[in-house]
Amino acid sequence: MFTLDGKTAIITGASSGIGHAMAELFAKQGAQLVLNARRADLLDDMVANIRDAGGMAVSVPGNITDEAISKQLVEATLDHFGKLDIAVNNAGMVGGIGFDP
Repeated sequence: MFTLDGKTAIITGASSGIGHAMAELFAKQGAQLVLNARRADLLDDMVANIRDAGGMAVSVPGNITDEAISKQLVEATLDHFGKLDIAVNNAGMVGGIGFDP
């Protein structure tokens, strides 16, 4: 059986589409999540839904093309969960600008 119990994952582009679906799946399989996308309101909703279902998740909103946001993602992961096992760089790019519909 597929399980991610005890694993910690960062997922970028997590507010919609494939990133959103991966976050839901990873949470259902027991992963601790640090989610990123540019739309903080959608990320906050997603984190609330994961927590309401008994999962563990935090959000770090912002454009992943910004180096400071990338650093914040890793720092938040280590601060909240103490480790990083999986990184999913799912954020879309259009013309060199981070895209998250």
